[in-house]
Amino acid sequence: MPGYTSNYSIPYPLDGDPVYQGAAQMEALAKKVDATMIDVDGQPGPSAYQVAVANGFVGSESDWLDSLEGEPGPPGDDGADGADGDMTEAATQALIDDATGGLTFVQSSTPPPAGTPSTTITFVA
Repeated sequence: MPGYTSNYSIPYPLDGDPVYQGAAQMEALAKKVDATMIDVDGQPGPSAYQVAVANGFVGSESDWLDSLEGEPGPPGDDGADGADGDMTEAATQALIDDATGGLTFVQSSTPPPAGTPSTTITFVA
């Protein structure tokens, strides 16, 4: 059973709660937030769209959202070249084997011959 702060009923764990770990710090934080919020009425303010309408925008919220996007800017500068990789044929094959679980993919115009390993998938065009 948790404890609750006096003003806003912010819960915090008490000694013996299953989640009891650092309860003193959580209680202190909950009480600080509770005391800090005492003078805040908690009423939400207007949305950005409502502010825009109050300042003369005419249109739906969707129209307003669309109006926020400007023209595309100029292209950015090219980035620096990356370091050369070491993609030997063996390294490339290792990546392929890892990505495919060791399966071999073959595209052919004829069915595979008898004795083709069971890890080969043949796509007949």
